[in-house]
Amino acid sequence: METPVPAEPVRERETAREPVHAPETGCGCEPAAGPRTGHGTGHGPAGEPDVPHEREPEREHGSHIITVLEGAWATVRARHPDVPRVVMITGQGRDGRWMNWGHFGPDTWTAQSGSSPELFASGELIGLGGRHVMQALLHEAAHALAHVRGVKETSNGYRYHNKRFVRLAAELGLAGPDRPAPITGYSDCTITDATAESYRAQIDALDAERLPYLDSPQRARLRPSESDQGTEGTATAASLPVSGDAPQEVPGREARGRDGTRFAVTCCCMPARRLQVTPAVWERGSIVCGTCGEEFAPPE
Repeated sequence: METPVPAEPVRERETAREPVHAPETGCGCEPAAGPRTGHGTGHGPAGEPDVPHEREPEREHGSHIITVLEGAWATVRARHPDVPRVVMITGQGRDGRWMNWGHFGPDTWTAQSGSSPELFASGELIGLGGRHVMQALLHEAAHALAHVRGVKETSNGYRYHNKRFVRLAAELGLAGPDRPAPITGYSDCTITDATAESYRAQIDALDAERLPYLDSPQRARLRPSESDQGTEGTATAASLPVSGDAPQEVPGREARGRDGTRFAVTCCCMPARRLQVTPAVWERGSIVCGTCGEEFAPPE
């Protein structure tokens, strides 16, 4: 019985290839198949080597905003250890004729180590510039301190800020108003010049980053000299109507008289009971639900 002879492996037929010649440039380099990346051609103008052009990596706008805000918050925490870590978020603060510049929400998120508070900074706030953003972050840091220390610093659905809040805000470098406002109380705490100077690096960084923002009537009024190139405006922080988590009316959409335009308030019942009240009635004091025992407040 014949032993089969194994077939020889099939070899690819070699074809003659013409040698590739580099262009007569004197560099002796074989030209690449595609566009060159990572180095120049070696033959720039006036005999100088080409300068490599490396594109700056594009950053997602959302993560960029959060990163810059988290950096400013980290500085606040470094100076005030009682201020907790937060989940930083941003978005639209305007809801109809109300503007919410920011808020601190305790135990809002669930993390591996337990619950974590939330800090919201509105896109409209970012458009007001670094000093105004820093003022709002310190305002929310005062709420964070109140949460950590068990201080009741607000009432009327977290809108009325009492004198305990002013003391916490002063600890962080804010100055409280001389007298309370009807609905928000002592909420309008402003950043002092000394505090702003101590956070100069963070304020300048917020301005230099030229973060995307949401436009608002307040921006045009408070930063009239600012151009599209992001130049610092002339408004002072004392004129800023930022009261943290207390909603404020948007200029140009005011109520038709204190007894004219009604707005909705709800309680904590499930489902919530809903009332329509005028600004004059609302400013007279809290409205308490007889069923759940909680105060009515404008919907979040």
